[in-house]
Amino acid sequence: EGLVISGGQLRMVAAADDEPREVVLRHCTLVPGLALQPDGGATAPGTPSLAVAHPFATIRLEQCIVGPLQIETDAIVHLTDCIVDAGSPEAIAFEGRVAGEPGAEMTIQDSTVIGKMHVRLMTLASDTIFFARLAVGDTWKAPLWVDRKQDGCVRFSFVPSGSLVPRRFRCVPDDRHPDVL
Repeated sequence: EGLVISGGQLRMVAAADDEPREVVLRHCTLVPGLALQPDGGATAPGTPSLAVAHPFATIRLEQCIVGPLQIETDAIVHLTDCIVDAGSPEAIAFEGRVAGEPGAEMTIQDSTVIGKMHVRLMTLASDTIFFARLAVGDTWKAPLWVDRKQDGCVRFSFVPSGSLVPRRFRCVPDDRHPDVL
């Protein structure tokens, strides 16, 4: 609780057993870009702040500010009242440990995400701003890309146009509120 981690990445390595592990961070900052230059810019923009390789892990971030997250596909992530900052809307904010693979199952509430996301399953996204877009020539399918769209719900959130997400409830943009970005 209340940690500031700068200058390196926080990692959870895969263990040789199948025992579940849980990490809970509250009121913490995992400096986006790993560290800051004197002018306030990131020293390593886009570098993940948290990398989890353990498939039986549950990660809970509450009221945290973090850089990109690289989480094993079979893990579980809960974000509450957080900011995930990849440095730009075209950068990757959330994915699996291997490029192109989806990140863990996710529940996200009352948060802001700056950057693209590739998620295996989004159980719930509520009251969240997803600020992401595809760059010219991007190979991603969508700025917010959820593999399992038949389960889960995205509600009361800003979801970028072209996103592939589970059913939406009162999200913008919609027909009455066109995309403003």
